[in-house]
Amino acid sequence: MPPVQTFAQRLAPAKRAAYRSYQRALSPLVAKAFSGRERAACGLFTCDEFDADTFLRATMQGYFVTSDQGSVQYNSPEQRYHIPVQDYHIPKNLRRAVNKKLFDIRWDTDLAGVMDGCAATRNDSWIIDPLRDVHMELFDRGIAHSVEAWQDGELVGGLFGFAINGYFSTESVFYKVPNASKVACYYLLEHLKNRGYLIHDVQMLSNLSGQLGAEPLGRKEFHRQLFTSLTTANVSFGAPAPILVDPKASHHQVPQPCETEKRRVVVQ
Repeated sequence: MPPVQTFAQRLAPAKRAAYRSYQRALSPLVAKAFSGRERAACGLFTCDEFDADTFLRATMQGYFVTSDQGSVQYNSPEQRYHIPVQDYHIPKNLRRAVNKKLFDIRWDTDLAGVMDGCAATRNDSWIIDPLRDVHMELFDRGIAHSVEAWQDGELVGGLFGFAINGYFSTESVFYKVPNASKVACYYLLEHLKNRGYLIHDVQMLSNLSGQLGAEPLGRKEFHRQLFTSLTTANVSFGAPAPILVDPKASHHQVPQPCETEKRRVVVQ
């Protein structure tokens, strides 16, 4: 039987060199960031040191960040859920909700409000102050984003997440009126597809992500796809202009996103 090859050994020589450089650059930074103990059963770490760059390093190593009893935790479960960028599912009731044109969809205008909405919908929210501060800093860097559903001048639903090259992670969603978060998700899915993203990470299965076609990936396969998406440098979020309700419109088109400056993630 031939020896089992590692992921790096299976890559073409050019990509193999890039992957090893990527690992060499990140490994000492991550080793410093994750000095806490590992809970081997679920790949869970706790860590006292936490800032925006630590958050990005954790993401690039395949972890997602949450919290428990006020402490930041990094999780790398055996199964990770994603919504296929090119093959997601839009339920009929969601299409009907989009066609009713009930919401103004805005991008990146009120990340703080979206995070407040997400935190308010859960009795024990994982969005503690350090995580909130990190996402606001990432927003200032052009990495974190929000998709917002507005109605009569009020923020009634939406989601927030962040993008690194060809990777997008949806962190949380909320709604105050029915279908607000679902419609925001619809426009995000369309946007990620149009921009050419490779992976849309939703971490765990939820009722909404399940309706949209979320599928599990094993840890190794997720890491493989994560590496591919992170090394795809020609993808940028480029938030579109607001999608405003027009009662006279016969249908609701998804506008092409405006061209914005492409931003690469630089970890100091």
